Amino acid sequence: DVSLSLSLTKHITDESSIRLSYFCFSDPYIIDAEERLDVVLNYMATHRIGSCLVTKNDELVGIITTTDICRVCGDFLKDFFDQLKDS
Repeated sequence: DVSLSLSLTKHITDESSIRLSYFCFSDPYIIDAEERLDVVLNYMATHRIGSCLVTKNDELVGIITTTDICRVCGDFLKDFFDQLKDS
């Protein structure tokens, strides 16, 4: 990611100066596990969010990423088109 590379060059003077805090978000997108998927996906797309924390009863239960979402959509579409082909 170009913006990530540019922001890192401001902080890195040598390898030992790289800190995890440069990559952390102070305000992550947190969703309840029962939230509707369409709401989450539209929010992520609108706000260009690549991942979100998933909670249940205020406990972290997982992390979902755009890669996870693409995998699920790809599997769904494959099954859908396979069914069309077979009918």
